[in-house]
Amino acid sequence: MSAGSGSVIAQTLSVTGNVQGSVTYAVTPSLNGCSGTTVYYTVLVNPAPTPDLADGHICVNQSTGTTYQTYTLQSGVPAAGHVFEWFFNGTTPIAGATGPNYTADQAGTYTVEVRDIVTNCEGTATANVTIVYPATSFVTTVTDAFTGNATITVTVTQPGSGNLVYSLDGGAWQDSNVFTNVEAGEHVVAVGDLEGCTYLEDTV
Repeated sequence: MSAGSGSVIAQTLSVTGNVQGSVTYAVTPSLNGCSGTTVYYTVLVNPAPTPDLADGHICVNQSTGTTYQTYTLQSGVPAAGHVFEWFFNGTTPIAGATGPNYTADQAGTYTVEVRDIVTNCEGTATANVTIVYPATSFVTTVTDAFTGNATITVTVTQPGSGNLVYSLDGGAWQDSNVFTNVEAGEHVVAVGDLEGCTYLEDTV
């Protein structure tokens, strides 16, 4: 007897969601116009883990280089049934990082590899963590101070690298550094940033 020849099945199989799928192939041998018994082959298709990391930032004191606000990378994959390995800036494994989340205190590129312990299917995701320096000082200029229509202008002298916003007397944050139609009296001016690294205030 010799092996026959026929069509080769070459398909890329995939599943949607986290549910195992399957496909069944029917193979019917034939020789000289005679067909043999059809044999059915079922192939199981297991879903790979699908981690998803979001880019973020850490807050760093520009003078000392100290990180005072970290960023938590969340894989979105449950810990049960999975093995996690984290890498920093490419292929450098992060010692002790074996959970679904990792708290970053350095800027760089982070990658998580997730393996299903039953199926051995793997998935990866990558995110970038950047540095934001806080603003550290500001001054205010008040015009028409003793009227009911004063203007307060805020000038940040050490602006850092965040996207600055401004607030007056605990009100809503605004992009503009100028407050108009301000009533006479003391007021609290605050400076922050959208990244959450800066909070400064002063009474004028």
